[in-house]
Amino acid sequence: MTRYLARILPAALLLGLFLAAPALAGPALDMTRTEVEKVLAILRDPAFKDPATKTAQREKLRGVADEFFDWPALARRAAALEWKSMTPDQRKEFTELFSRILEKTYMDRIQAYTNESVRYDKETLLDKDKADVSTTVATAAKDIPIDYRLYDTGGGTWRVYDVFVEGVSLVKNYRTQFRDILAKNSVEELLAQMRKKVAE
Repeated sequence: MTRYLARILPAALLLGLFLAAPALAGPALDMTRTEVEKVLAILRDPAFKDPATKTAQREKLRGVADEFFDWPALARRAAALEWKSMTPDQRKEFTELFSRILEKTYMDRIQAYTNESVRYDKETLLDKDKADVSTTVATAAKDIPIDYRLYDTGGGTWRVYDVFVEGVSLVKNYRTQFRDILAKNSVEELLAQMRKKVAE
């Protein structure tokens, strides 16, 4: 029995590696790598070293984000049940304002990039058309796990509907904030607060 295990175990482990390989990489991970590398290329571009070019750099970064993130999907999930009560115009404005708030919140951090590296760890299928892509940003202080939740829009295109930073869902975080505001205010008052936030 021992000799049999000695012969069969290496083969079984090797087979296991081949069977596991597709779970580590796939179309969602490939899409994530492509889009993140676009961002890194913009951040590393010497043309944007001058502080006067930061606005132009931000516009290019926004263009990549618009390709990669499904803003209506993020907004719908963040609004939760209140989404159903919004008019089409309110949904459109909420989506635009939400994307701008995210830009204001995170863009300064992104543009403060100091050559951190990104590791693309694995892709995990959550459903036939949904996947979680695990990445790690290596900073001087620590490694930061960032998971992207994506869905297949068809034709081989995957787009983000949520992001988890160190295990915390971006959508859930904002959903809690919006729910607290809407517990005491109307949708129109929420939109007014969001407009003010964007204008700051």
